[in-house]
Amino acid sequence: MRKQARNLYRTGHDRRRCNMNDEPEKRAEVHSVAGTTAEKMANLGSSLGWGNDCRILTPDEAVAALRNFDLLAEFDDAKLAEVGTLIYECNWRADTVIFHEKEAARHFFLLVAGQIALEKDIRLGPHSPPRRAPIEFLGPGSALGWSSLVPPFQYSKTAVVTQPTRAFCIDGQAFRDWMLRNPLLGVGVMSQIAALVASRLAHQTSMLLYFLSIVSHELRAPLAAVENYLQVMLSGYAGPINQEQQTMLERSVLRLGEMSELITGVLDLARMQQAQIRQAFEPVDLQDVITEAIEDVQLRMKQRGLELVQEVPQPPPKLVAAHGQLRQALSNVLSNAIKFSREGSTIRLLVKGQGDTLSIEVIDHGIGIPRDELDHIFEAFYRGRGTAETAGLGLGLSIAKRVIDAHRGRIWAESPYPPGGSGGSRFVVELPVNPADET
Repeated sequence: MRKQARNLYRTGHDRRRCNMNDEPEKRAEVHSVAGTTAEKMANLGSSLGWGNDCRILTPDEAVAALRNFDLLAEFDDAKLAEVGTLIYECNWRADTVIFHEKEAARHFFLLVAGQIALEKDIRLGPHSPPRRAPIEFLGPGSALGWSSLVPPFQYSKTAVVTQPTRAFCIDGQAFRDWMLRNPLLGVGVMSQIAALVASRLAHQTSMLLYFLSIVSHELRAPLAAVENYLQVMLSGYAGPINQEQQTMLERSVLRLGEMSELITGVLDLARMQQAQIRQAFEPVDLQDVITEAIEDVQLRMKQRGLELVQEVPQPPPKLVAAHGQLRQALSNVLSNAIKFSREGSTIRLLVKGQGDTLSIEVIDHGIGIPRDELDHIFEAFYRGRGTAETAGLGLGLSIAKRVIDAHRGRIWAESPYPPGGSGGSRFVVELPVNPADET
């Protein structure tokens, strides 16, 4: 059944089920109780891709049913009756796909009975195909599809029925219009939605990091063993190898190195808690931290023929920081610059001091960052456009931000740099000399 539903989606049939704004006559069928027949509702449910078991509720049924949802607890019977004219009831069989991730969001849903799985497309590494994984299961009393109420009106997950399910479907545009006419109740609904979404996000992120940290930890030992064997072969201790064999082994070692970096990134993200970072605060020499961060990325710079130019004032500034974590944050920012710099170009690292604040700038001459992605590049697992062929999970800058936040500092990016150019980026890390003074 699920395979059939996805095939319908690919051919465009499944899209018609959400195309309420483009088909006003069908929308009228959904929102008009008077004169609607069971046959019309059956045809409508079928055309929307959800089977033929959909129906309009009577006013009394709608009020009685909607009273069971905490989201509408502040509504009196008159307001519940108004909302009741916007909904219809659907019964779905197991494996029905209700909506797809990144699909235009036009409906949201209140679950009456059954269970729905929310699935997310996950891509581990640049060469692996996206895989859909369940991240949460919703039962009676739950709500989903809130993306139909807020821009950009695009579902962030795929919803799949896991057992026979009954739910109320509400047209997002119709409910947005209703909230505009009832602003006080609308604010209450949106506040509850914001709290619900924040809670789900925190739970899902925590579970994902926990799962990945366990898997990553178990993968490190066998990967290290394989890499050691390859290095022994490359060194000639297992016997002579020809040039073709050496090239293949070197490429294998490179791939293993990329995998090890991914695993390390996941483990670091799981461990990067502000309280733990602040426990490691001590007086440090910023030049020592920078030198070690550069050593971390020296080999990758050499492979790409890049040059690093430092401009650090003398004597080097000192500050209170977590030495190891700050080193990692700077190393991650430099690694990002290396990944996207043009071969043979120059990366500049500048340190500036002003009063009780230090700034560290990393400037590259790479491909640049689209403006609409500048606010997202520090999010965990975010991978922007044009990064499909670049190794990584989108964790390096997220880890850097966690470290800088724990130091009560700031990190941001500017692109193109210089302004008005066709590429290049400038990352700025701003740190207080003594984070304890910032409390």
